Amino acid sequence: MAELPQIETLRHAQAPQRAEKPPSRLARLVNIPFVTIVALLVSYGLLVCWSATSVSEDHNFSRQLMGVAMGLVCMVVVWRFDYRKLGSMTTFFLVVNVVLILSPHIPGLGTDAGMGAKSWIKIGMQVQPGEFAKVTFVLFAASLLARYQGTLDDWREYCKVLGMLLIPFACIMTQPDL
Repeated sequence: MAELPQIETLRHAQAPQRAEKPPSRLARLVNIPFVTIVALLVSYGLLVCWSATSVSEDHNFSRQLMGVAMGLVCMVVVWRFDYRKLGSMTTFFLVVNVVLILSPHIPGLGTDAGMGAKSWIKIGMQVQPGEFAKVTFVLFAASLLARYQGTLDDWREYCKVLGMLLIPFACIMTQPDL
């Protein structure tokens, strides 16, 4: 009677190896599923904007297209930029951000932009500095945590980091009508 192969030898048997093609240069540089999903979402947003503004002549769709084009340019610039260089610049960004957040309190510079809250500044165009605070806060928090390598064991160090993160928060809280 022929002997059956042992289960252990079957478990360790390897499937025949196929020669895999190395990924193309584009596939190494671009996360194709991510870019595809973003393109689909932007296309859907443009379609909704077009269908909502097709009955009126106030040119909102052309403004939306301009925003998409500017977003694509910004995406390529950020994509090509080495983000590790931002780590040493986060304190500078925080100082600039605090100045921008507090600038609507300067007479003549702050405006309500027709929205009620005087949290906008007018420098050629109307800008809400709190929007820059979001990006700056994330970069600053990441930089702080990277300095501590993700571990804050001592409560004094924890309070120090928390105090540094409260600076932009306190500045935002000075704005009226949040």
